[in-house]
Amino acid sequence: MHNTSINLVVLGSFNPAILTHEFLTQECGLDIVGEPTSQSLGVPVVATLEYDSLSFFADLGRLQIVEKNCLDPGSSRIPGYLKKYLEKLPYTPLSKCGANINCNLEVEPIKLKSLGQWLKKDRQKFCEIMQVESVELDVSFITGKEEESIKSCVLSTNLAEYNACTKMKISEINNTSIKIDFNYEVVGLGADKNLLKSVTDEYKHVVDIFNEQINRIFSELDL
Repeated sequence: MHNTSINLVVLGSFNPAILTHEFLTQECGLDIVGEPTSQSLGVPVVATLEYDSLSFFADLGRLQIVEKNCLDPGSSRIPGYLKKYLEKLPYTPLSKCGANINCNLEVEPIKLKSLGQWLKKDRQKFCEIMQVESVELDVSFITGKEEESIKSCVLSTNLAEYNACTKMKISEINNTSIKIDFNYEVVGLGADKNLLKSVTDEYKHVVDIFNEQINRIFSELDL
């Protein structure tokens, strides 16, 4: 697994003007080293701060924290950063939260061939390997005169815990690698802000779900 980036997103009603380096380090107490490498604070409804491997974004309806080139998503600092940021905004209305993990995987050609066969002729296989009753599956094909190949596929599942849902997009499929875009989403924060714990205190569980789904699909790979 390489070129891994992760981001956490919360939807609600935000004031982008408070997103400054001083607010993050002094008010929230985030252990960010160094000054921003890039920032956009002049637009009233949008604010961005970028550091070496971290970036913060806020507009009137969204707060997002991104960590690029993350070697170990389960040990990321950004769930704690998000928690501390929102603790300073106890009366801010929230509606939805989510986590995204994006990476590239080196895959054995025989596994990619099996994946292609499942997607073309044996899509029920995904219910078996994901150990669920049903999977929502969207597949995009590239069809030529002599052959057909898989462009991308999206697997969607519903989870009982937190009433969450996941989407995993597999794309850029070639002979040796694939791109993975994984999304975990929880709604209903307006009625219960404790659901936010799913991407802060319990963020490692999201990583576990991601790894479990990857391993179930590519069970023989050394990830």
